[in-house]
Amino acid sequence: MSLNKKGFFIMTTALTICSLGDTFGLLALEWMVYLLTGSKLSMGTLALCRGIPEVAGRLVGAPLIDRIDKGRLLIGLNVIRFTAIAVPVSCAFFDALQLWHLYVAAIITGLCNALFDPAALAIVPMLTEKNRLVKSYAILDGFRSGASLVGPILAGSMIAIIGVDYTLAINAACYLLSSAFICFLPLKSHKREQVVVKDSSYLSEIVEGLSFFKQYPPMLVIMILVAISNMCSMAVWTMMVPFVQDTLQKDASGMGLLGTSVSIGTLVALFILSLIGDVKKRRIPMLGSLICIGLLYVVLGSSSNFQTALVVSVLLGLAGPFFSSFSTALFGGLVSDGMRGRVMAVRYLVGGSLAPLGGFLGGAVAQELGVPFMFSLAGLLPLAAGLSGCFIPLLKELDGEISEVASRKRGTKSKHTVST
Repeated sequence: MSLNKKGFFIMTTALTICSLGDTFGLLALEWMVYLLTGSKLSMGTLALCRGIPEVAGRLVGAPLIDRIDKGRLLIGLNVIRFTAIAVPVSCAFFDALQLWHLYVAAIITGLCNALFDPAALAIVPMLTEKNRLVKSYAILDGFRSGASLVGPILAGSMIAIIGVDYTLAINAACYLLSSAFICFLPLKSHKREQVVVKDSSYLSEIVEGLSFFKQYPPMLVIMILVAISNMCSMAVWTMMVPFVQDTLQKDASGMGLLGTSVSIGTLVALFILSLIGDVKKRRIPMLGSLICIGLLYVVLGSSSNFQTALVVSVLLGLAGPFFSSFSTALFGGLVSDGMRGRVMAVRYLVGGSLAPLGGFLGGAVAQELGVPFMFSLAGLLPLAAGLSGCFIPLLKELDGEISEVASRKRGTKSKHTVST
């Protein structure tokens, strides 16, 4: 086994373990909060605690990732996440667990998550040949998708069988095990990249990431629409635990099965997209994805049948990639290599900027008016966002070959330069 293959195998294993642990931790934290409080507003506060640091970290941490050794950064982030989860686990074992322990754990892990994924993906080119980079990312995504597929149902079953405390402990153990694998990455992969340091401040590098959206307004408009959809999605999934318990009358294993159903739909959609590839008329499937998500949330809110919820979950997983895949292709084709990390960070910042607020407002609305009503209300906003996008002329510029879209972007920039 060559050095690159060995390093890539180690990295893939480490990230797959982390992805599996994350599914355990997310469900266990939510289940703990609802067991402690029975309050939907407390569930919304948990989403707020996890979401705000993650959104802020995506912006502030973008230049940081390129300034320090990425292997050591990943190990450090895993150790911090292990500690953040181990504290509430220990408190639970000694009957001393309080709600604020879970909120602090959510804050710390949310901040670490914002840096971990971009840093991990940035290491992959150091471990594989350039002509195999696309295939390497596909393999990595496949393993992580597999973890997301089996993780929720395993986590739900573990909560039902051994209890939520031990399930959360598995999450902490996954972070340590992942770090152990990263420690064995080949020394060459830990060597800091020799890059030319630009004479620019940390803040100016962040501003450079923002400048892309000023040069190409359609991408900003579509990300604002998806931010509205993501806000509603966070509201819905934050309330999924009380929905499963109170409305569907199921336990944690039922919650896990719903999460797995979403992953099944996502994998089917990715398979379909791999067959059809990119398309010129991408505006309609992107907006159609938002419309379908809104309609499915309305259906979910109007039903108390578990089988219906399973079908809706599969369809939700199926709808999502038809926005994200075409959006990622556009960003990948329009952004230069030197800017891609910062622009992607800003992309996720804009798209996820309203998600923490959505989680909190979802809890507040569900507390007062009930979870089913909140689901239906949350479905109307992405439905309206998708439909309104169909009547925004600027978004027609999303269509065409990516090279054509890029040339239009350059042409717009040149005219702007002449006029000023």
